[in-house]
Amino acid sequence: MMDWIDEWIAVGSLLDSENVDELKEDNIDIIIDARVLFDRHGLGYTPIIEKVLKVGEVLTCISNMKVKVLIHCLWGSIEHLS
Repeated sequence: MMDWIDEWIAVGSLLDSENVDELKEDNIDIIIDARVLFDRHGLGYTPIIEKVLKVGEVLTCISNMKVKVLIHCLWGSIEHLS
């Protein structure tokens, strides 16, 4: 289940990114895999600042174009873990 940040940007899980019917229903135009924005160190993750900043710029441009985006990682938002 995706969570919408605003009318253009949603956050979800890997399963959300593979649910073609839901993607079509929600008119998702672009999918961004957030896992590439982090380096894994042991059990933790460290953001790659340069990539995070670039994606922030891209999201600003995309939202101005009124394009719907799903940003996903493996599990989705923290609320889904409980």
